[in-house]
Amino acid sequence: MANITHYGHELTLAAPLLTSPALLAITVRIEAYQDVGPIPRSAGELPRNRAAANSLGLRGVTLEDVCEFHYQTRIQCAERCPLTLDSDNDEDESLYPSKGSERYDED
Repeated sequence: MANITHYGHELTLAAPLLTSPALLAITVRIEAYQDVGPIPRSAGELPRNRAAANSLGLRGVTLEDVCEFHYQTRIQCAERCPLTLDSDNDEDESLYPSKGSERYDED
């Protein structure tokens, strides 16, 4: 913690805990590699889909549920459009920045 005086006001500053960003970082990392890991072997004992589970009188998760969660339920990143111009385009290049962080200004 640090105490500083800012325009006559005494302020106490402290660094935030790293727990929340660390958990978010590991969650994103795990989900990024989710589609390359194998499905657990125990999933082979599950009914193939909901119709098969219902016909057997079983409740709970199915192989189809496990596959959907394992391969499709994860963080989706939005695609960014490139804001660059073709060299033979006559439009004003100042409207479409193409370098550095300027392309993320709209975000």
